[in-house]
Order: sequence, then structure tokens, then C-alpha cells
Amino acid sequence: HTDRVEFSSDIKNHKDTIQNKSGGTAFIPVVEEIKRLKKEEHIEPSVVIWLTDYYGEIDFKPHDLPIKEKKMRWIISGSNLEPSTGKTFYIDEV
Repeated sequence: HTDRVEFSSDIKNHKDTIQNKSGGTAFIPVVEEIKRLKKEEHIEPSVVIWLTDYYGEIDFKPHDLPIKEKKMRWIISGSNLEPSTGKTFYIDEV
């Protein structure tokens, strides 16, 4: 669990991202980073992919998110919780 976004950039190779992280899911820092990117850098993500068990500090409603529903992709492992927006994929292991 973290209170901030530790990586925010274009991903050209998965090795560019932070590896071997674990802990709880903090949704709010990611939502705030997306809002910051739009406001300060005029960047809108083409897609947001969440790798999570969906246990976190809030349950999103579509109007809470700063990106369009069709751009959301949830990859969920460890629970059968259903996000209220976007497309959901369930996997047994990450």
C-alpha cells in the first residue's frame, strides 16, 4: 500500500515499471495522478490497467473516475469483486 504514484510515464517495455511490489491497493493516488496529468501536462491516458484484488479504500462509481469507462481494464486476482466500471478479467495468479 502506498500513498503516492511511484511510476507515471509511457511504457515502452514492461521492465521500465517498478517490479516486485506488494501490499494493499491504493486507488486514490492513481486517480489523482490521472487528474494531474490532464490538468498540468495535458495528457490523457489511452488506457488504465489495474492489477488488483479490488480491495481498497473506496469502491469507484463511473463518475468518480477521470477517464472514460471504455478505457478501464481491471485484472483481478484473489477475489471475485466486481468493479462498477470498465472491463474486468479474473485470473488465478499474478
